[in-house]
Amino acid sequence: NDTNYVCSHAGVSKIFLDDNNITVEGLNDLWKTNPSIFGFKHGVGDYCGEHPSQSPLWIRPGSLLDNAVEGYDQIVGHTCVDYTTTYFTMNSDRITIVCDRDKCSFLLIETE
Repeated sequence: NDTNYVCSHAGVSKIFLDDNNITVEGLNDLWKTNPSIFGFKHGVGDYCGEHPSQSPLWIRPGSLLDNAVEGYDQIVGHTCVDYTTTYFTMNSDRITIVCDRDKCSFLLIETE
């Protein structure tokens, strides 16, 4: 299996990595040296995390899908959704919703 996985709270976008001049492999070091970078990014006209520049603690699945880091399938758990939520069925070819009873425990977001 040649799939690379990245596990984070909400997901890692290409824009976040580019804005901070790091790679996926550098995320842990960035957390150790400058954890404030991972705070909610105000001033992008977004109050819910629906902006691709949000950090791996805040980005929402809709913003992540179009900006996910290529070459990695991402396992995220930030956005717990009801199993019947239709939002995710539009993208079912790239999102696997893993549920436990009535709530989803995490999402697997696959790169193209």
